[in-house]
Amino acid sequence: MPVTQKDIAKALNVSQGLVAQVLGNRKDARATEETRERILRMAAEMDYRPNMAARSLRSGRTHTVMFAYLRPPDDNIRYYHAMIVEKMAESLGAEGYSLHVRAFTKPQILLDSLSDAVATRTCDLVVLIGSDEVIFEEAALLTKLDMPFAVIGRHEVTHPEWLQMDFDHEGMMEGAVSHVYSLGHRRIAFFSHDNLDTYNLCLRQGFIDAVKARPDVVFRDDFLSQTGPHSPPGADLVEQWMALPESERPTALVVATGDRNWVDTEMALAQMGRRVGEADGDFTITGITADRYPLILGDAHAYIVAQTGIDQMADALVNQLIMPSLKGETIIDPVLRYLPQMERVETSRIDGLRLAVEDFISRRAG
Repeated sequence: MPVTQKDIAKALNVSQGLVAQVLGNRKDARATEETRERILRMAAEMDYRPNMAARSLRSGRTHTVMFAYLRPPDDNIRYYHAMIVEKMAESLGAEGYSLHVRAFTKPQILLDSLSDAVATRTCDLVVLIGSDEVIFEEAALLTKLDMPFAVIGRHEVTHPEWLQMDFDHEGMMEGAVSHVYSLGHRRIAFFSHDNLDTYNLCLRQGFIDAVKARPDVVFRDDFLSQTGPHSPPGADLVEQWMALPESERPTALVVATGDRNWVDTEMALAQMGRRVGEADGDFTITGITADRYPLILGDAHAYIVAQTGIDQMADALVNQLIMPSLKGETIIDPVLRYLPQMERVETSRIDGLRLAVEDFISRRAG
């Protein structure tokens, strides 16, 4: 049978009411620190699990947070969402909350599901993520239904009142430009995605601002390029740049989005007998990557957002925005931005592939 608060009280010879106060984390609990620690220790030893249904009836809360989104077609973004779910579930669980996930392929079904969740009191707060267009419609519905929500995304200009969390895109671009600048590069190119979502526009403007803040860095519109479904492949753009006179071509590249751009750049340079690196004479690449292994054999530093970065951002979302909101605490700044640390990327774990490309570059260079 499940362990109850009464069992814990009997084992410690204290009142059940006191146990309930401590395990409920009530601020008015009349327990010394020693007694509180004894109760928490005994609850852990006896593997006590709170009765969430009874708890919800008493408090009027479900102690559940819903994560609702449209299932993205891109596998990398789905991987990104999965990591957010995993970390949010862990962080919420530590606070006695559960995470309920709903993913759909059609916007209207998602909207209907949100309406149903509010009507049936499925959760206490909803977390949204997705394209700007979809987010605005979902947020408008939740606002109308008076359901609290938080957003993973950049909406501080249009909706500064929303609880929102995302990466510090401008900060990452400043860090990327600063890195290649410190290595002596003054002609720096840029890759971003070809969508118009706010985060992508922030990355682009962040790069432009970082370059223009350094008067000796060459700023050229044709160095600002987009890749994606409706734009040329990254390798083609690199070939165009390398066809410029040596005194005009870029010597470094900042990749804002798209892991494939890392390999495309490396392979385009390999065709010319050149390699990616950070030594004198190397073409340097930096920026953002979701993968710790974005290159085949080159040396580089980047913001690796899909590992430690996402974990820390999701944890901050829960502890600095979601939980304070659920507890009724005053949130002074609803807009949070997380700046990860730049790290050295690792190369392909396939030794044969690295050796083959190294040999190819050597023969081309010769």
